[in-house]
Amino acid sequence: MQENKSKINLISLVSVFFVILLLVLAFYIYSNKKITAENKNIETSKIINTKEEQEVSETKESSKATSSISENTISKTVKIKADVWADNWFAFYVGDKLIKEDSVSINTEKSFNKESFTFEATYPLQFNFVVKDYKANDTGLEYIGTERQQMGDGGLIAQFTNAETGELIAVTDSNWKSKVIHSAPLDTACEKNKNPVAGTAPCTYKIITEPSDWKST
Repeated sequence: MQENKSKINLISLVSVFFVILLLVLAFYIYSNKKITAENKNIETSKIINTKEEQEVSETKESSKATSSISENTISKTVKIKADVWADNWFAFYVGDKLIKEDSVSINTEKSFNKESFTFEATYPLQFNFVVKDYKANDTGLEYIGTERQQMGDGGLIAQFTNAETGELIAVTDSNWKSKVIHSAPLDTACEKNKNPVAGTAPCTYKIITEPSDWKST
């Protein structure tokens, strides 16, 4: 009887030991999982923060680079290639400095020649043109007294690129400002007049004085 009691007590102790061991093991596994999970969360957070720091850093660098380009452009001297097509004649200025005049005379018939040239200029840039179409006199007509008598139909196209990189700097378009200082004839009936006289209807005209400061405004 005593022996059986001892066996029961031993079994009970062993059972209690195993229960405690299982509890300890379970606690260990739970704690380990929690620590691992926390470490993973910390690592993930670190990666996110690192990425954010890189993105912020890259943004700042981009901003600095953009700012630097902008700041350098303001005072940067560049070599520029110009391609200009004019009917009939032009004079080109940067600010008020004359750079190039059309090499073909304004009196040349059907002149829509191309001029290509290079020059150096410093930002900020202001490109200015004086453009003239051929006219026989202030009637604004061409080929007076012939079968080809007509009104002039002048025009200008120009583009400017960086001579070293080929990058487009400017091109003539609707954003350019223009001012006509000699308009003729004011009445298109003048074109068919057999004896056109400038200033006499229908061949009236309008001439205004060239503004003195237009090249710098």
